[in-house]
Amino acid sequence: MVSVLSSTFASFSRSFATLMTGEIGWLLVDEAGQATPQAAVGVLWRSRRAVFVGDPLQLKPIMTVSDAVLEHMRTRYHVDTHWLPNRQSVQTLADEATPWGRLAGPARCKTWVSLPLVVHRRCDRPMHALANRIAYDGAMVYGTIPPVPTKDMLARLDTGWIDAPGPSEDNLGASRRRGVAGPVADAACRRSETG
Repeated sequence: MVSVLSSTFASFSRSFATLMTGEIGWLLVDEAGQATPQAAVGVLWRSRRAVFVGDPLQLKPIMTVSDAVLEHMRTRYHVDTHWLPNRQSVQTLADEATPWGRLAGPARCKTWVSLPLVVHRRCDRPMHALANRIAYDGAMVYGTIPPVPTKDMLARLDTGWIDAPGPSEDNLGASRRRGVAGPVADAACRRSETG
């Protein structure tokens, strides 16, 4: 059994404040191209490994601090413009740290993208062709296929939620974790008995 916790960067510090360095085995971040680097610091510090999935050519992170304030802080603390949070995202920094990838984007404005996913399966023509031409310089491969009912695979493992009622003072703090242990163990036993 593998525990999966889902959160936003905004609520992570309140929900998981009791976790220490390296207590999260795998951190999976979706839409990392829209996340500011400073938003990810706390959860990244608590993780042993991280996978960032995002598209640096799509929506940029939303900054609530003005460019003027950022520029003042940058000059005051002698920080290179490259590191300004209004110029980077979690995805762009992860891409820079990864040696495998390629330049992607329009011919006049290429961006380094690590391990790019080039097969696009989420939209149909003509939208795929339009986005491919405008943003990806024709590099995306059309991969949307119509569903085939005979090829659908049914899930082999039971999935679901485990309700662990009880008091909690601190959003998944110690009292809540004690309340979860019993239902999780019961579910694991039922699973092993049924094969």
